[in-house]
Amino acid sequence: MNDCLLCTHASTAPTEVYRDDWWAATVFPALAVPGWYVLRLLRHAEGLAAMTQPEAEALGRALRRLSGAVTVTCRTDVVYATCFGEDNRHLHWLVMARADDIPAEQRRGRLAEQAARLVDPARAQVTAARVRDAVTEAAP
Repeated sequence: MNDCLLCTHASTAPTEVYRDDWWAATVFPALAVPGWYVLRLLRHAEGLAAMTQPEAEALGRALRRLSGAVTVTCRTDVVYATCFGEDNRHLHWLVMARADDIPAEQRRGRLAEQAARLVDPARAQVTAARVRDAVTEAAP
């Protein structure tokens, strides 16, 4: 999948905060916002209907563990998980901590539009290390 941005990203040894047999969550360079992660299916598949039953079941566990770790680490009550799949067809979710200081008009679906303003690679790496530790501590 040489033309797949997420497959290519995976080969660059990104900062990983979660991994199981089906899913991995990483800091994505263009979205290096503290508390924001791309949770991608490890194999290349396009769309929700392309998931196998084990992948779908693992997705629920991955979202629960990752969002729990983000909630605690980022001290937020709100974590968004979105799956659009239009610009990049590789099945993935954007998991985003929503900081309390985000104005109401920039929340919900509009939060992702704020990425360029919120990017902070250094803080994203520090937060990622803490989220990874929280995910590990919460392991079943």
